[in-house]
Amino acid sequence: MTQNEKRKVVVNISLSLDGRTNGLGGEYDMGWIVPHAVTESARDQMVRVSSPATTALLGRKNYEGFAQYWPSVAEDEAADPRDRTFARWLDDVEKVVFSSSLKDAEWSNTRIVDEDVATVIKGLRQEEGGDILVLASGSVIKALLDADEVDRLSINLCPELVGGGMRLFEDGIPASSWTLNDMATSESGAVWMYYDRVHQGS
Repeated sequence: MTQNEKRKVVVNISLSLDGRTNGLGGEYDMGWIVPHAVTESARDQMVRVSSPATTALLGRKNYEGFAQYWPSVAEDEAADPRDRTFARWLDDVEKVVFSSSLKDAEWSNTRIVDEDVATVIKGLRQEEGGDILVLASGSVIKALLDADEVDRLSINLCPELVGGGMRLFEDGIPASSWTLNDMATSESGAVWMYYDRVHQGS
């Protein structure tokens, strides 16, 4: 195994049946995801996918939303224990935020970068650490898919047809092959699927 292969780049995102990351109302139209994000299975899967990771990658909008919500959950004794586990992980993990406008970040262990996503990933792969987890940031995921820098897709496929909105897999993404590593169904009817990249000759 080479140094570059030590760290997996894992992307985690929820998609509708018609491949959308948001609905017709725009980038914040994600209410249809909520019923599929708060199930017992969803909580289990978020802990599962995040626990091997020592770096989290976020776009600015997701970072700002996460920073407003998750730090308080880490200290909330009434919160679900898995939510607290994920929140504490978010507090402690190295957070790399891609933004050209954000200048200061108050959340601990946060680094703001205004650089090419693929170049940053290549640098992170050279460092010691666990998985590099991209948390639901569509623009970051698309850039990594374009550069063929994704090792695992963790997709929460929600049983919703939203009829419009942003797609994750746009035309023009390089062709690639994937193998199903594992899957789990949730009480809401969502399906979590873990696909690993298949490289030629592997």
